Amino acid sequence: MPVFMELPLDQIKVAHFNPARRVERVKLTGLILSIKEHGILNPLDLAADRTLADGHRRYAVAHLLKLPCAPVAIHSESKLDAATLWVVLNADTMALTPTQWLAAIDSGLPLDTPGFPESLRKRVDKLIELVGMDGISQLVEQNRSPYIIDAADRVVRFCERRDDDAFFRKAVDWLIYVGNSFNVRSAITEDIPPDVLAEAIEAAKPLTRMWGVEK
Repeated sequence: MPVFMELPLDQIKVAHFNPARRVERVKLTGLILSIKEHGILNPLDLAADRTLADGHRRYAVAHLLKLPCAPVAIHSESKLDAATLWVVLNADTMALTPTQWLAAIDSGLPLDTPGFPESLRKRVDKLIELVGMDGISQLVEQNRSPYIIDAADRVVRFCERRDDDAFFRKAVDWLIYVGNSFNVRSAITEDIPPDVLAEAIEAAKPLTRMWGVEK
């Protein structure tokens, strides 16, 4: 069982894997009102070294309200690090989306954290190899998911460039940076000539309105 206690906020270490956008002030209004009226009802979950594993929004509100202490549950019995504990605590209570997993990776969650979905791990690992962490950050900024790899694969197969690794890399970059907002599957269904799509990717340019495709 975890140890429950009140702990000064300055004794809580903040984990860096929690996506910063989750604790933006504009997204905390409802929670601020609730904590002002009722206090923090659910304790913050800390790893054995007192690193915050779960409860980053509550912690952010406690800081905003200048609360001296917060109720915590220190999971010293599990010996899990904060990242692994975060996964364990959320696995059954919140179905994290691929986009949320990617944002957590961008914020510092180790890719080898136990419990990280294997199918996503492979995709994220491939993305890091292809576009680096800058590309990952760009995807997170766009609220995109690791499944962009699958979209790139569809594009490459459509363009009949299956064994062209360099073209696959360009396709991923194109989907991230060029800014086409259309759904790839729908666009291909509209019978865009493969050579037109391949040319756009090679030149890193958006498609035109031809064949009903908009930038």
